Amino acid sequence: MGTHLSPSPVLFAAVQRVIMAIPVVVYLILVSPRSFKHLLHRFPAFVTISVFEIVAFICFLKSLETLLVSYAIAAKRSNVLLSVIVGRVVFKEKIWKKLPFVILMVAGMVLIILA
Repeated sequence: MGTHLSPSPVLFAAVQRVIMAIPVVVYLILVSPRSFKHLLHRFPAFVTISVFEIVAFICFLKSLETLLVSYAIAAKRSNVLLSVIVGRVVFKEKIWKKLPFVILMVAGMVLIILA
């Protein structure tokens, strides 16, 4: 709903993310200043991650303009498969306990798309 009231999806995504970040930053400054200093030390990495996340969010908002909501949500939720694969390849996680649930989610996504 906020996207339709905003002049642009980019502005909406940026403002929403800044508003969501303010309480977290204030909390870190007050409760754990060392954690906040760690964030500042890794600032370029966090900015890069944030830019990719905002681009993904904007793509999702744009998809809502052309697709049915159920299709857009199913496509958005398909990232769980990629997350599990990256966790296995990059971090050497044991995925065998997670795999049945991932397969169930992907099957549900396929059923939504085929419906």
